[in-house]
Amino acid sequence: MAHRHGDCVSGRQVGQLSTSLIAELRRTLPHTLRLNIMFWILGWIVFGFLVGLIARALIPGEQAMGCMRTILLGIAGSFVGGAIGYLLQGGSLIQSSGWIGSVVGAVILLALSARRGKFID
Repeated sequence: MAHRHGDCVSGRQVGQLSTSLIAELRRTLPHTLRLNIMFWILGWIVFGFLVGLIARALIPGEQAMGCMRTILLGIAGSFVGGAIGYLLQGGSLIQSSGWIGSVVGAVILLALSARRGKFID
C-alpha cells in the first residue's frame, strides 16, 4: 500500500495550525516591535548623553546646559559626524556616525555655539 500525501496530518489540521500561528504572530509582534522601538530610543538617549558629556569635557569653560541639551548635543553631533564622514568617504548624507565621529561632531557644534555666545557663561 502506497503512502498517500496527507495521511499523517489532514488539511484541516494544517489550517488550524496556520491560523493559530498567525494569531500568535499578530498577538506578539506588536509588543516585540514596541519593545524594539523603546530600546532604540533609550539607546539614542544614553548615547547622546555620553557623547554630549565627552564633548562638554573637551571644550573649556562652563556650559550652561542641562541634561536635555546635553543629550540633544550628542545626538546632533552624531549626525554632524555622519555628514563629515559622508564628505570624506561617501555613503548617505543623512547618517549617524560612531563614537569618535559623534564626539567630533558634538565638539564642532559646541565650539560653534560657544563662538556665538550661546550655552557658555
